[in-house]
Amino acid sequence: METVIKYLLEFKCVHKVANLLNTSIGAIYHYKRRYEQQNGIKIQCESRRSQRIKELSEERRVRSLLPRNNSNGD
Repeated sequence: METVIKYLLEFKCVHKVANLLNTSIGAIYHYKRRYEQQNGIKIQCESRRSQRIKELSEERRVRSLLPRNNSNGD
C-alpha cells in the first residue's frame, strides 16, 4: 500500500499509477480510500482528461522549441 500511496502523491493520477504498477484502477482507488480514512488526509488526483491536456500542452511546448525544417523537400 505504501508504494501505491507514494506514486499517487507523486503522479496525482490514479490511471497512471495503475498502469505503472500493472494493477486495476479499482484496486488503486481502494488503497487510496483506505489511506484517506486511516490518516484523515485527502489525496487530490487529476482526471484523465486534465492529465492528457497537460501532457499535450507540454508536447506542444517542446515542439515549439525545436528548430523548424523550412526545406521544400528538394
